[in-house]
Order: sequence, then structure tokens, then C-alpha cells
Amino acid sequence: MLFGVKRDELKCSAIKLREQGESYPAIETKLGISRSTLSGWLSKLPLSARAKKIILYRKKKNIKLAQNLAAKLKNLSRESKKRDDREAAMQDIEKLDFSIVLKELLLTMLYLGEGFKKIRSAVALGNSDPRILGAFVKLLRDIYKVADFRLRCYLYLRADQNPEKEKRFWSKVLKISATQFRKSQVDKRTLGKKTWKGYHGVCAVYCYDARIEKRLTVLQEVLLEKLLMGV
Repeated sequence: MLFGVKRDELKCSAIKLREQGESYPAIETKLGISRSTLSGWLSKLPLSARAKKIILYRKKKNIKLAQNLAAKLKNLSRESKKRDDREAAMQDIEKLDFSIVLKELLLTMLYLGEGFKKIRSAVALGNSDPRILGAFVKLLRDIYKVADFRLRCYLYLRADQNPEKEKRFWSKVLKISATQFRKSQVDKRTLGKKTWKGYHGVCAVYCYDARIEKRLTVLQEVLLEKLLMGV
């Protein structure tokens, strides 16, 4: 308990701090006084417009800080969950034997979902994600030993993109000779619009091989039939 001069001094200090716009928690920390005591001293204290403005500003600032902290904690939790999911997925994938049979099934599903259908004597796939297109090309090479001369690449770009620069990018990513790239197509509707960072347009890769086209077409049909039958 507080007595005498000490109590009066603390009360004066508390009033002064409150009139300066300090919050109850701040005063409580600075003076070491309980919240109930402060409430008794300050609840009916008249405050100037300036003090009220400062208190309101600090309250909003503290709320914003709390919201930012909560967002950071949420992001950390999400990132931790993502790492755990990735580790679990990696453990499952490491159990797989990436044989030619499995790779061909993976290519079949990729082509089924993303590929251009009904192209005579060719298979083709277009995407803006280098990883997806890279997987398509790698699987073709791993399974069927496809050579560059059977491949044709087409770029579909925005107006502010440099065709030669993007051709070099895709050629390097896909490990396909730049000589296999045909004239880029530019979307004139994008004139005057800035392209977002990291976007390299859409690249379409065509593999001209009737044997592969027939094989994947049959595999798609059989695989879908099996899946729909619940096998």
C-alpha cells in the first residue's frame, strides 16, 4: 500500500503523465502502480483535446503493432506448416522408383492437363511456368530420346518484352537451341501496359513425332478409363 508523501508524489506523477497523453499500461510500468489504483486516481481526470488526441494516436499505433505481430506469427506458422508438408512429400517421393514407366505416366498426365490436343503427328504444351515446360521437355528426352531437331518453340509475349532476350531465357531454361525458336508473337492489346517482374511470356513447345503423339493419346484413354473404374 502507498502512504503519505510517497503516495501524493506518485499521484501527481501519474496525473502529469496522463495529461501528457500516456496510457494506463505505460504509467503502470513507469511508476509501478497497480491498475486499480490508477483507475481510482485518473478515471475522472479531465483531459485536454491534445491529450485525448495523443492517447487515441498511441492506441491506434499499438493496435497496428499488435496486428502486424499477429500477421507475422501467422506467416511463421504457415511457413512452418509448409516446410513440414514439403518434408513429408519429399519422404513419400523418395520412395518412388522413377522408372521409364512412371515417367511416361507422369508425362501422360501432364500432357492430359496442360497439352494442346488434336495436333496431327505432334504433341505440344504451352505454359508461362519454366518448371512445367522444363518437366515436359525433360520427360520427352528421358523417355523417347527426343532430339532438338524434332522440337519447335514459339513465344507469346507482351508488347514491352524483348523477343531476343526472352528467347535466350527460354533457350537456356529448356536447354533447347535458339535455332529451334520461331518468330515470337506479340499481344498488341498489352501496348502501354507494364509487364510484371519475373514474367517471361508463354512458351509453347511442339514435338513433331507421330509415334509419340499416338502413344500418349492411347495412354491418356487407358489411364482415364482405369481411374474412372476406381482402379
